[in-house]
Amino acid sequence: MSFPPLPTQATHQRTRRGRIAGNIAKLPELWRKAARAELAAENAEANRKARLERQEQIARQTRDIEFASIRSQLARQQNWQDNVQAAARNAVAYQQRATLLGELEKALTPPVPPLEPDAIEVIERDPLGSPNFFDDDYNVNYYADKFAGKTKR
Repeated sequence: MSFPPLPTQATHQRTRRGRIAGNIAKLPELWRKAARAELAAENAEANRKARLERQEQIARQTRDIEFASIRSQLARQQNWQDNVQAAARNAVAYQQRATLLGELEKALTPPVPPLEPDAIEVIERDPLGSPNFFDDDYNVNYYADKFAGKTKR
Protein backbone atom coordinates (compact mmCIF):
# COMPACT_ATOMS: atom_id res chain seq x y z
CA MET A 1 0.00 0.00 0.00
CA SER A 2 1.29 3.33 -0.93
CA PHE A 3 0.49 6.71 0.50
CA PRO A 4 -0.30 9.72 -1.66
CA PRO A 5 2.56 12.13 -2.11
CA LEU A 6 2.76 14.99 0.33
CA PRO A 7 1.58 18.32 -1.04
CA THR A 8 4.27 20.65 -2.11
CA GLN A 9 4.43 24.42 -1.75
CA ALA A 10 3.04 24.88 -5.25
CA THR A 11 0.12 22.62 -4.54
CA HIS A 12 -0.66 24.66 -1.44
CA GLN A 13 -0.62 27.88 -3.39
CA ARG A 14 -2.83 26.48 -6.10
CA THR A 15 -5.36 25.24 -3.53
CA ARG A 16 -5.29 28.57 -1.78
CA ARG A 17 -5.80 30.51 -5.00
CA GLY A 18 -8.69 28.23 -5.93
CA ARG A 19 -10.37 28.88 -2.64
CA ILE A 20 -9.91 32.64 -3.03
CA ALA A 21 -11.21 32.52 -6.59
CA GLY A 22 -14.14 30.39 -5.47
CA ASN A 23 -14.85 32.90 -2.73
CA ILE A 24 -14.63 35.77 -5.17
CA ALA A 25 -17.01 33.97 -7.52
CA LYS A 26 -19.41 33.42 -4.63
CA LEU A 27 -19.47 37.09 -3.62
CA PRO A 28 -22.30 38.15 -5.90
CA GLU A 29 -24.32 35.14 -4.72
CA LEU A 30 -23.67 36.10 -1.08
CA TRP A 31 -24.70 39.66 -1.84
CA ARG A 32 -27.89 38.37 -3.39
CA LYS A 33 -28.54 36.22 -0.32
CA ALA A 34 -27.82 39.18 1.95
CA ALA A 35 -30.11 41.38 -0.13
CA ARG A 36 -32.83 38.73 0.03
CA ALA A 37 -32.39 38.37 3.77
CA GLU A 38 -32.53 42.15 4.20
CA LEU A 39 -35.65 42.33 2.00
CA ALA A 40 -37.27 39.49 4.00
CA ALA A 41 -36.46 41.33 7.24
CA GLU A 42 -37.97 44.54 5.84
CA ASN A 43 -41.09 42.62 4.72
CA ALA A 44 -41.42 40.98 8.13
CA GLU A 45 -41.13 44.38 9.83
CA ALA A 46 -43.70 45.90 7.43
CA ASN A 47 -46.06 42.95 8.06
CA ARG A 48 -45.63 43.34 11.82
CA LYS A 49 -46.37 47.08 11.59
CA ALA A 50 -49.40 46.43 9.36
CA ARG A 51 -50.67 43.75 11.77
CA LEU A 52 -50.28 46.11 14.74
CA GLU A 53 -51.98 48.93 12.83
CA ARG A 54 -54.88 46.58 11.90
CA GLN A 55 -55.23 45.51 15.54
CA GLU A 56 -55.38 49.15 16.61
CA GLN A 57 -57.93 49.89 13.88
CA ILE A 58 -60.11 46.96 15.02
CA ALA A 59 -59.81 48.14 18.64
CA ARG A 60 -60.87 51.67 17.60
CA GLN A 61 -63.83 50.33 15.61
CA THR A 62 -64.90 48.09 18.50
CA ARG A 63 -64.66 51.01 20.92
CA ASP A 64 -66.67 53.23 18.54
CA ILE A 65 -69.37 50.54 18.21
CA GLU A 66 -69.54 50.14 22.00
CA PHE A 67 -69.82 53.91 22.46
CA ALA A 68 -72.60 54.06 19.85
CA SER A 69 -74.43 51.24 21.65
CA ILE A 70 -74.08 53.02 24.99
CA ARG A 71 -75.31 56.28 23.45
CA SER A 72 -78.32 54.44 21.98
CA GLN A 73 -79.15 52.82 25.34
CA LEU A 74 -78.79 56.18 27.07
CA ALA A 75 -81.14 57.83 24.56
CA ARG A 76 -83.73 55.04 25.05
CA GLN A 77 -83.49 55.36 28.82
CA GLN A 78 -83.80 59.15 28.66
CA ASN A 79 -86.84 58.84 26.36
CA TRP A 80 -88.46 56.35 28.76
CA GLN A 81 -87.76 58.62 31.73
CA ASP A 82 -89.24 61.61 29.89
CA ASN A 83 -92.39 59.57 29.11
CA VAL A 84 -92.76 58.51 32.75
CA GLN A 85 -92.35 62.09 33.97
CA ALA A 86 -94.89 63.36 31.41
CA ALA A 87 -97.37 60.67 32.51
CA ALA A 88 -96.89 61.66 36.16
CA ARG A 89 -97.44 65.35 35.32
CA ASN A 90 -100.58 64.46 33.32
CA ALA A 91 -101.94 62.37 36.22
CA VAL A 92 -101.42 65.24 38.68
CA ALA A 93 -103.05 67.71 36.30
CA TYR A 94 -106.01 65.35 35.78
CA GLN A 95 -106.50 64.99 39.54
CA GLN A 96 -106.36 68.75 40.02
CA ARG A 97 -108.93 69.30 37.24
CA ALA A 98 -111.23 66.61 38.65
CA THR A 99 -111.01 68.19 42.13
CA LEU A 100 -111.75 71.65 40.77
CA LEU A 101 -114.71 70.39 38.74
CA GLY A 102 -116.07 68.51 41.75
CA GLU A 103 -115.81 71.58 43.95
CA LEU A 104 -117.41 73.75 41.26
CA GLU A 105 -120.28 71.30 40.79
CA LYS A 106 -120.81 71.12 44.55
CA ALA A 107 -120.89 74.91 44.79
CA LEU A 108 -123.32 75.32 41.88
CA THR A 109 -125.69 72.44 42.66
CA PRO A 110 -128.43 73.23 45.19
CA PRO A 111 -128.53 70.92 48.20
CA VAL A 112 -130.94 67.99 48.04
CA PRO A 113 -133.88 68.51 50.41
CA PRO A 114 -134.13 65.88 53.14
CA LEU A 115 -136.83 63.24 52.82
CA GLU A 116 -140.03 63.96 54.67
CA PRO A 117 -141.01 61.43 57.35
CA ASP A 118 -144.48 60.86 55.87
CA ALA A 119 -142.90 59.61 52.69
CA ILE A 120 -141.79 56.46 54.50
CA GLU A 121 -144.31 53.67 54.20
CA VAL A 122 -144.59 51.30 57.11
CA ILE A 123 -145.55 47.75 56.27
CA GLU A 124 -147.41 45.88 58.93
CA ARG A 125 -146.41 42.40 59.81
CA ASP A 126 -148.68 39.58 58.91
CA PRO A 127 -150.11 38.05 62.09
CA LEU A 128 -149.65 34.58 60.58
CA GLY A 129 -145.88 35.03 60.12
CA SER A 130 -143.89 34.57 56.96
CA PRO A 131 -143.81 31.74 54.44
CA ASN A 132 -140.10 32.41 53.82
CA PHE A 133 -137.77 30.02 55.59
CA PHE A 134 -135.04 32.62 56.36
CA ASP A 135 -137.37 35.23 57.89
CA ASP A 136 -137.43 35.65 61.64
CA ASP A 137 -141.16 35.05 61.81
CA TYR A 138 -141.21 31.91 59.62
CA ASN A 139 -144.35 29.85 59.96
CA VAL A 140 -144.34 26.29 58.67
CA ASN A 141 -148.11 26.21 58.44
CA TYR A 142 -148.43 29.65 56.84
CA TYR A 143 -150.41 28.56 53.78
CA ALA A 144 -152.50 26.10 55.71
CA ASP A 145 -153.34 28.80 58.24
CA LYS A 146 -154.00 31.44 55.63
CA PHE A 147 -156.32 29.41 53.48
CA ALA A 148 -157.83 27.09 56.01
CA GLY A 149 -157.77 29.43 59.00
CA LYS A 150 -157.03 26.60 61.38
CA THR A 151 -154.29 27.93 63.64
CA LYS A 152 -153.58 31.40 64.88
CA ARG A 153 -150.25 32.49 66.01
